[in-house]
Amino acid sequence: ARDNVYHMECFRCSVCSRHLLPGDEFSLRDEELLCRADHGLLMERASAGSPISPGNIHSNRPLHIP
Repeated sequence: ARDNVYHMECFRCSVCSRHLLPGDEFSLRDEELLCRADHGLLMERASAGSPISPGNIHSNRPLHIP
């Protein structure tokens, strides 16, 4: 993840805490790791006009667009 080095046990999504394995797709936003699913939720919120940051999404809740 860019120039950072992670212990394998610490290589987790910052939203859902899913353990990321070698070969898993992930993104890095504001120095926080996101799994593919939570990255997708973040992008859905952004396209709906909501502020986006890893701290304002919850992967276990359905996306609600008013």
